[in-house]
Amino acid sequence: MTEKQRAWIVAIVLWVLLLVLLQIGQANDFFAVYLAGKAFSMGDFASVYGPPTEMFSLDAPAAWSAIVDDLGINPDMTLYPYIYPPIWAALSAVTLSQIDPDVLLPFVSGINIAMFIGMVALAWRVTRTQQPMSIWLLVGVLFLASSTFGFVPIRQGQWQILTSFLIILSLERARAGAHHQAGIALAFATSIKLYPLLLLVLWLARRDQWRNIPAFVVTLTAIGVASVVMAGTDLNMQFIDRITTISGSVLYTLLSYNFTVLLDGWTITGSPDEIGVKLTTPWISVLNKVLLLASAAVAFWAARRASPDQFYCAIVPIWLVAMSYFSPLSWSYHFMTAMAFAPLLLRSRAGILGYLAIFALTFVGSAIIITRIAPTGMLLVCTGSLSLLILVVMLYLQRSQKGRTTLPE
Repeated sequence: MTEKQRAWIVAIVLWVLLLVLLQIGQANDFFAVYLAGKAFSMGDFASVYGPPTEMFSLDAPAAWSAIVDDLGINPDMTLYPYIYPPIWAALSAVTLSQIDPDVLLPFVSGINIAMFIGMVALAWRVTRTQQPMSIWLLVGVLFLASSTFGFVPIRQGQWQILTSFLIILSLERARAGAHHQAGIALAFATSIKLYPLLLLVLWLARRDQWRNIPAFVVTLTAIGVASVVMAGTDLNMQFIDRITTISGSVLYTLLSYNFTVLLDGWTITGSPDEIGVKLTTPWISVLNKVLLLASAAVAFWAARRASPDQFYCAIVPIWLVAMSYFSPLSWSYHFMTAMAFAPLLLRSRAGILGYLAIFALTFVGSAIIITRIAPTGMLLVCTGSLSLLILVVMLYLQRSQKGRTTLPE
C-alpha cells in the first residue's frame, strides 16, 4: 500500500468518525447565515443584521424567532447574529434558505468536516515536511477535533472552517506556483471574514509572492461590486456599521481568545456560561492596534529574510496567530488555521513536549465545555492564550529545520 493510499484511508476514517461523534450540536452559526437568507428572501432586510446597537452582542434579530417557529426548528436553539458581508445573505436567500433545514444540515455537516480534514492535509502540502501525510492527518485532525480550536466549530457548523480552508488553500497554491489561484482563494476567504486580508503583509514582503496579489485584488473587487448589486447599498452600509461596533466592543465568552479580552475581560466575567460585553477601554484599544502594527512590521521584516521552508513552516503560522489574536473579535476557532500546522512540532523532542502541552491545555477546555463544570472567570481565555504562545515559541525555535523537497518549489 502506498503512502497516498494510506492517507486517503486515514482521511475517510476520520471523516466518518467525526461525522458520527461530533455532529451533536445544533449548527448555530450555520443557521445565522440560513436565517439571514430567509429574512432577505422575505424582503425583511432590516432583520438581516438587526437594529444598530452601541455594543456588539450575540443577540440575533428578534424577527428570526418567528422564522424559526415557522420552520419547526428547535425553539431552544441559541441563535447567533449574522456578521458576514451581505452578499452571502443574498446568495443564501436563493440557495440555502430554499432547502428544508433537516435535509440541508447533514449535507452541510459532511462538507464542513471534509474541509476540516482537507485544511490539515493542505497544511502538510504547504510545509513539505518529511512526516508521512497519513501520520500528519491522524495526529493533526484528532488534535484539532478534540481541542477548543476545532471541537466548537464542528459542533456549531462554523463558516470559519470554510475560511480557514480557503486561507490554507491560498498558501498551498502560492507555494505550488499557482499564483492566480492563490489570490482568488484568499479573496474569497476575505469576503467571508475580513481578517484574512492581513495575510497580504507576508505577500507584500516577498517578491516571489507578488504575483498572488493581482488576482486577489481583481476577485475581491468583483465580489464587492456583486455585493452592492445583489444586496444594495443600505445593507452594505449596515455591515460596515456592524464591523465598527464590533471593533469598539469587548465580548467576553469562555472562548474569547484575543488580546482585548485578555486585558479588558476581567471586569465582565461571571458564571461559566455568562457572556459579557462592554465598550473597549480606550488605552487597551490603542495598545491592541499598536501591537498589531508592530507584529505586522516584524512579520514583514522576517518574511523578507526567510528561506522558503522558514517562511512557510514558521513565519506563516506565527503570523496567522498574531493577526487573529490582535483582531477585535477572535474566538478559539479563529486559530485552527494556525493550529493545522501544529504537527510540525513533532520534529523534535522539545517540540513534542510543546505539542503535548498545547493538547493538554485545549483538551481540558473542550472537556469543560462538554461537562459545563468550570471555574468562573478567565480560565479558558488564559489557557487558550498560553497554548498559542507555546505554538509560536516552538515554531520559532524550530524555524531552521528542513522539510522535504519532493514537491516543486
